[in-house]
Amino acid sequence: MTLGWSRACYVELVRRADTAAFIQCHVNAFEYLGGVTGRCLYDNAKVVTLGQDEAGRVDWNRRMLDFAMRVGFEIRLCQPYRAQTKGKVASGVKYARRNMWPSIRFTDDADLNRQALEWCDVVANARIHGTIHRVPWEMLDEERPHLGKLPDRATLAPYLREDRIVSRDGFLSWEGALYGVHWKWVDATVQVGQRQGTVEIWAGSERIAVHPRAPEPGQRFILPGQWSGLPRSDDRPRKEAVAVQVPIGEVERRSLDIYELVGGRCGMIALEQARQHLETLGLKQAVEVLDNTLDAAANRQLPYPEMLAVLLGVEVAARRQRYLTTRTRLAHLPFQRTLEQFDFAFQPSIDERLVKELANLAFVAEATNVLLLGPPGVGRPTWPSHWHSRPSRTDRAPTSYGPTT
Repeated sequence: MTLGWSRACYVELVRRADTAAFIQCHVNAFEYLGGVTGRCLYDNAKVVTLGQDEAGRVDWNRRMLDFAMRVGFEIRLCQPYRAQTKGKVASGVKYARRNMWPSIRFTDDADLNRQALEWCDVVANARIHGTIHRVPWEMLDEERPHLGKLPDRATLAPYLREDRIVSRDGFLSWEGALYGVHWKWVDATVQVGQRQGTVEIWAGSERIAVHPRAPEPGQRFILPGQWSGLPRSDDRPRKEAVAVQVPIGEVERRSLDIYELVGGRCGMIALEQARQHLETLGLKQAVEVLDNTLDAAANRQLPYPEMLAVLLGVEVAARRQRYLTTRTRLAHLPFQRTLEQFDFAFQPSIDERLVKELANLAFVAEATNVLLLGPPGVGRPTWPSHWHSRPSRTDRAPTSYGPTT
């Protein structure tokens, strides 16, 4: 966070970019800077806005908007493709990445952020700023009386915690690690929050457990006395198993031509065996279209090889679609749009023919690079998300190609 007048900055590094972590960073920044600003300017990130409707009205992230109203600051968004509206923060990120990040050696997240705060104290906010030609710390002393008062953390607690359900073994999962609570909270919904390298677990206004924050996923933390007082056996009467009546399913209707096609009763037995074999092999889509394919084969007198090709083609197409959907999700694209949705009239300097030629992804098959050159704020990161859904000449998964300034 960078203040607009004094240029005093706050830096915190987190492993997640979800709404809870984003709000936690705001609270930490306001505490560090000594108050709440009157307004905050953001890029169009999903933790702030989910987009706009057809009328141009902003669809806010409800939790972030509620937090802003509770704390008392106004949310403003940068204009898309207008780099001038976000220069202070963009320049600060570049400054921290080039000045602070290469010199840091850290052991865990707490050590990393301790060094980041030290860098803010003795370097970033103690230097003579290149734009205002004054020291940010000195100007912050003049700016701080104009900042609002931050509510206490007890009031902000609902925004800083996340709901989790305690499993039957007395643990809950958070950020890939398991944290234990007393066994009496099994199956209960509790709230999880983190502060200064620790993980706190709450049940309403009662704090029921505190653990060190896991430095990496897969770790498990047991609460002292977690299973104390746990009964050795369950004396509750067991429910007696009883028979269950199920309704008769609707009889499947098939064309009589199928019987002729498969060779009567024996053919129908073979058909059911084929259906079971398809299910065993996991060819679910082929099972769903088997009867329709047989109907079409009977009506159009399709040869057996062509009927088999149609049946397997449906399965291959369904698997290909599932493959692309999964790989697209794993590509972690910032958003998903198609090339047809891009308004080339908005950016007349862009060569539409060249963009559509690149959309064929021939450069992937040729193992060549594509560099997207331009200043910040002109939409360079959007092009990979346009290209990822285009048909390519290769069988590679969608990949996000980073823009270059």
